[in-house]
Amino acid sequence: SEEASRCSSTELNANSERESWSQVFAMYAAQAGRGVAAPGGRGVGDVLEQIKSEFTQVADESNACLRQRDEYQHKWEAQKQEISQMQQMIKDFGARSRAIELTYEEEVQWLRRQIEEKGVPLKPRKDPSSAGGGLPPSFAAGGAGGAAGTITLPSFASLNG
Repeated sequence: SEEASRCSSTELNANSERESWSQVFAMYAAQAGRGVAAPGGRGVGDVLEQIKSEFTQVADESNACLRQRDEYQHKWEAQKQEISQMQQMIKDFGARSRAIELTYEEEVQWLRRQIEEKGVPLKPRKDPSSAGGGLPPSFAAGGAGGAAGTITLPSFASLNG
């Protein structure tokens, strides 16, 4: 914002300089009409008009560059804000993911305690890619109770792998 105000004041200064130079050029052009000739056969008025024209062109180009710089700066700030928002969304997603993971682990622990309380021994899975697409081996074999009444629960690590 400080730079923008500096830019605006620079643009105002350029415009006021252009006006004062225009007044100077007009004064000399009026005097040049009295027959004073510049080197090369051109009148002083012609030379002053050329200088005025070039000065105006440079001032206009300068103002265009200042506007373009302001536009790019505005785009840069918008992109920085967008990246900041995306970073915050990623942080929020990570926090929600961790919360879901903790809830899942708590539910698995609760289920294991329930099964152990009923006296059914748990047998850990040996191969996470076992037959049945993630079903316990007792269900994958087609039986509901399995051999000797054992049930195998998947671990969180086997589900992520």
